Amino acid sequence: MNLRTRLSRSSGYRELGMFEESISELDEIDSEEQADTLVLEARYKTYRDAKAWESAKAMAELLYERNPKSFSWCKNLVDSMTECGDPTGALQLLHDSSKRFGEDATSSL
Repeated sequence: MNLRTRLSRSSGYRELGMFEESISELDEIDSEEQADTLVLEARYKTYRDAKAWESAKAMAELLYERNPKSFSWCKNLVDSMTECGDPTGALQLLHDSSKRFGEDATSSL
């Protein structure tokens, strides 16, 4: 089965609240495609919706490292850090990002 089909099936399971099935679908993706940004984003969304915050945080960290200019991934990381019990670290990251992201970051404070 191709990547697009697996991602679509995973998304459908996630939307139905079938989080284990969603992750299982992602686990079936070929190993060389596991690090694909779309796969990591799908994992993040499933973990986030399942409230598996440690796993969501790991995906958000990786995606933010890959996309340091993405305020969206910065916010996702901040949210995950907060949910994992690190509001001080999350606030510091948001303050640090205000220099890079300007108004977007300061309006989120």
